Amino acid sequence: MKPVTGRWKRTAVVLVAAGLAFGVAACGSSSDDDASTDTIVVTDSKGEQTITKNPQRIVSMDNQWLDSLLALDTKPVAYIDNLSVVAGSAPPWEEGKLDGIDKLNLGGDLVEKIGALEPDLILVPNFLIDEPTYQKLEALAPTLTAITTSGVDPWDVRVETLGTILGKEDKADEVIAGVNAKLDGLAAKYPGLQGKTFVTAYLVGTNITVLADPNDGSAKIFAKLGMSIPQNLIDIAGPTGRPAISTERIGELNSDMLIAASQSPNADQFKALPGYDSLRSVQKDAVYIADLTTITALNQPTVLALPYALDKIEPTLANAAK
Repeated sequence: MKPVTGRWKRTAVVLVAAGLAFGVAACGSSSDDDASTDTIVVTDSKGEQTITKNPQRIVSMDNQWLDSLLALDTKPVAYIDNLSVVAGSAPPWEEGKLDGIDKLNLGGDLVEKIGALEPDLILVPNFLIDEPTYQKLEALAPTLTAITTSGVDPWDVRVETLGTILGKEDKADEVIAGVNAKLDGLAAKYPGLQGKTFVTAYLVGTNITVLADPNDGSAKIFAKLGMSIPQNLIDIAGPTGRPAISTERIGELNSDMLIAASQSPNADQFKALPGYDSLRSVQKDAVYIADLTTITALNQPTVLALPYALDKIEPTLANAAK
């Protein structure tokens, strides 16, 4: 078996950093039910997947799946935390929730490591796994990837899917309702957000990657607040929904609110770009310069990350609503 080596680690760092860039027994994955021999069919972006209901040995390879499991009081037997790879530490909303669980290292033969865990379900992202690796994982156990064909799944779709698989539909409804109540509360508190535009952007060198697909899971968060992506960015969305433009075109980020991050640890790098001060969001004091944890929480939203991120950007939302 060929090892999944450095390419895996490099891809994880680049893509997650760009914002795509994320009461149980310690050895099991279900908190209150015995394993079942019943199967269900789940449709993901690759087609129909037949999965044993209430799997006991789940391996999670991205934060959207991982946080959805944790929100449903379910722990994997092992996991990859994409966010901690680039941020340097586990996200605060997962603190203490994964104690005693095997954290997989991206180096070496990852498929072999996962196989040794004897999983009955593998949860993978849609942006780290090439087809040969996916086929190897699928040979080990049913392997579920992105549910939608957008760049990033809506956070609630992941929770709902796992609620069905785990037989925890009521719990899934409960946690989804809780996060939606927070979003609805913000929309009611800041009615001026209705009809306003937003941009999320990530600076790498001389290019800025922007969110341009209104169907992306990240965009749907802001849509629930009444906000939309500027049409000029939607027009250049391309196949990924997250095109890169040169820093010379910073004027195309003109909007009522800007959430920006940089590959550089220097937070002022974005502010130093020529043309930055002319942006409408800057003039409204509606700019949030995010760290890697917060920008990933917004660009790859999860049921646990989203409340954290919304608290961070609320003052910016308030200014954008004016």
